[in-house]
Amino acid sequence: MARGPHVSALVLLWLSPRPTCAFIEELFGNAFGGGGGGGQQFHFEMGGGSPFEMMGGGQRRKKPKFPKGVPKDIAKSMSWLKGTEWNWNSWRNVKFEKDGNFDAPTQECQMDMCKWSAGADGKIYILWGESGLHQLDIVGTVPKEQDQAQMQGMRMKGRRVSDGDRCSATFQRIFDFEAAELEKDLYGDLGLADDADDAEIKKVYRKLSIKYHPDKNPDEASKQKFKSVRDAYEILNDPDKKILYDTGGMEAVKKHEKGEVEKGDDVEAEHDVSLEDLYNSGQSGATLQRRIVCRGCRSKPDSPKCRGCTRCPNELKKVNVQVGPGMFMQQQQEVSSKEKCRQDRSTIDVMIEKGMRHGERLTFPRMAEERPGQLPGSVIL
Repeated sequence: MARGPHVSALVLLWLSPRPTCAFIEELFGNAFGGGGGGGQQFHFEMGGGSPFEMMGGGQRRKKPKFPKGVPKDIAKSMSWLKGTEWNWNSWRNVKFEKDGNFDAPTQECQMDMCKWSAGADGKIYILWGESGLHQLDIVGTVPKEQDQAQMQGMRMKGRRVSDGDRCSATFQRIFDFEAAELEKDLYGDLGLADDADDAEIKKVYRKLSIKYHPDKNPDEASKQKFKSVRDAYEILNDPDKKILYDTGGMEAVKKHEKGEVEKGDDVEAEHDVSLEDLYNSGQSGATLQRRIVCRGCRSKPDSPKCRGCTRCPNELKKVNVQVGPGMFMQQQQEVSSKEKCRQDRSTIDVMIEKGMRHGERLTFPRMAEERPGQLPGSVIL
């Protein structure tokens, strides 16, 4: 049985000295503004091809694509597999990355050229470069959540689709504990629909926190339920984290906690009020037309509330772009959004306080246009 993805007649090891990469990065950095605040960031990797490709004789490899009939995404029920490391064929360790990349110590898998996916039926698919598609199943019961202690000794078995060559993997460890958390359903943890308002969230949280409090329920299941309820409420009760979760999921919340989330532009508009309201105080409404992210429509596109929702504008993400034989540059690039958006007509309640003057400004946070995973700017009247 082959230990790696396929048997090679000849193994050629070619080591590129690290100083060469550093020299090229420095050369480009100096030419394009250095490593300061506004310059382009260059990052080169000199191991992407064979020695002949490195000297300009090879062709760029195309990104792998799953064949028709194979799921391209990772089913929510299989999110526990994200961020885990397994020993492949009693050979070397491989990693199931949270973004669907499959990391293996072979040249085929350099620069994100290997992918993995998993269906709701528990089947696992690995697209291992030129070695092709591998299909595997978990031996025994498929876990419902990620638990390193309970996963010890777990195995998966399957075959390479092209020739039926057998393959297997044994669980080793969780290397990214944050990965599985990205699939959390906070509204589901509270037993709420994903369009629940703040009052509903607070009411249900109080009820569940009393019901599952450890002082009343010392069993482990109740403790875990209380923890999930508490964690969900901590995010949904924070205005910034809530809108980030609603528009970009847990990934956006985690980025916000690391200070990596951008804020959208503020919008200014005039709002006319009467002299009588300025003198006596009052309330009026300001109509706002803006783009919002459709909550829940990525996972439930056929829901009635998603009618009229279309794909959101492209998102900016860091990607590795090949700029020459064996050379890759890391840069920001527009990628298609997986979220759905629609136009919304909202009314802002404008409270006019007694004694306000002409030209005073009122700020309404997070009411400007929404983009997935970005904090909306403010509307300033």
